[in-house]
Amino acid sequence: MRGLVNVFGKVVVHCKYQSIDVENYAGLYRAQKNDTALWVDRYGNEYSCAKYGVDRFGLSSKYTAVYYPRDSVCVVDKANKVVSLMNGYANYKQLKNKPYFLVSKNGYWGMIDSSLQVVVPTIYTQIEEAENGLLKVALKNKWGYINLQNRVIIPITYQGFNTNNGTLFETQLNNYWGVVDTNGKVIVPFEYNSTSIELYNYDTPNLTRINVFKNGKYGYIDVNNGVALPCIWRNAWGMQ
Repeated sequence: MRGLVNVFGKVVVHCKYQSIDVENYAGLYRAQKNDTALWVDRYGNEYSCAKYGVDRFGLSSKYTAVYYPRDSVCVVDKANKVVSLMNGYANYKQLKNKPYFLVSKNGYWGMIDSSLQVVVPTIYTQIEEAENGLLKVALKNKWGYINLQNRVIIPITYQGFNTNNGTLFETQLNNYWGVVDTNGKVIVPFEYNSTSIELYNYDTPNLTRINVFKNGKYGYIDVNNGVALPCIWRNAWGMQ
């Protein structure tokens, strides 16, 4: 059986559980006892989540999200009372290091905050966390970017996206690749078989050149001054 002690060797949770997480969530530890998932606090009080299935933590100090047996997501408070605001959501995923949660309902995705308030309505067919506080979203097979306040940053009109450095985005339109900025302005026209914002330049704030590939040849585009190297080369890389 397992329990927890602190750095001074003092018992925090007595050894009577099949498993227990070291990390606590709002002062509660996730544990397993008699093949049942539950919470336990440092005073030995237990909060059963058995009838809700697998528990999911992190909403706030007040709530936890759990998978209901019918595969929807609901919320219970510390007293194990169901809060109905999340009933009907079928999936739940917390953004990395942010108090926001991607949720789905009736096959569409949106986002709520840690107070269970809807931030992004469930209208998107897909939604993914991106860098720099942005979300990559799809609507009717078209992709774009929104911010955490649901404001459109890159119009949802593109076939897809590849890499980005937070200000420039490799974007596909009509089967060709180009680059747009966070204002939706076309920086590199959609006439290339591929584009590449090179990884070693990601931390360079004055990035101005992008590797491009067209008709089997490579070249470079200078964001400020147009073509820096025409697409006539078998290989091209590392242009600064």
